Amino acid sequence: MLKMYSSLAHLWPVLNPLEEYSQEACRLRQLIPSHLSSDGSPSMVEFGSGGGRLLSYFTGDFHTAAVDLSPDMILQSKKLNPSTRHTFGDMRTINLEQQFDVVLIADSIGYAVSQEDLRLTIENGRAHLKEGGVMILVPDWTQETFIGSNVWSRTAATDTGEVTLVEYQYLVNTLPRNVRSVFVFLIKDGRTTSIELDHHTFGLHTEAVWESTIETSGLLGKRVAYLENEYGLSGAAFVCTLDA
Repeated sequence: MLKMYSSLAHLWPVLNPLEEYSQEACRLRQLIPSHLSSDGSPSMVEFGSGGGRLLSYFTGDFHTAAVDLSPDMILQSKKLNPSTRHTFGDMRTINLEQQFDVVLIADSIGYAVSQEDLRLTIENGRAHLKEGGVMILVPDWTQETFIGSNVWSRTAATDTGEVTLVEYQYLVNTLPRNVRSVFVFLIKDGRTTSIELDHHTFGLHTEAVWESTIETSGLLGKRVAYLENEYGLSGAAFVCTLDA
């Protein structure tokens, strides 16, 4: 398990303030059809929900479910979202035996490294989607929008000191292409400073691959403007409905 989601998961709330998800939640609400709320509370599941910080903006209006591979992140989400149904599992294969009005796969879709991973994830999302519902996929980038290496950093106070996170993100020109991130955690605890390294690999698919994978999964997909992400690259989302 990646350190960020296991031994260092306790730093997630410190490094990711809840209020920073408000703009994203607002944009997602704009993409969810208004008719879903016309008859009671609609249902929503988030695949790769992590600590549940984005999902927390929907628990008041939706019956929510969360799926994640990290037990440590699920524990965080349970504290934040006690009314949400939480399930440990892989978004490519999980079977919740339920269909939802909204299937959300936000930046966790980046962990679909291969085109096969992407296909399995989208097909499984479709299997959990109600007729008349919507699946929203939010990749951080496509091959067309990732333009090079990026460096991002943040420092935040903890109960006993502070933590600084530096991420270096770069393109790997293998086939298929992917993005790799090196995360450096500098953790000050009193007079002691420790350094932790974590390495993540993300899929980098072309828009054509996204569109064809959505179509062959039996979905109608529309690419829409989303948000500018933290690296200043153009953001987009794919809004998908069942193909009648």
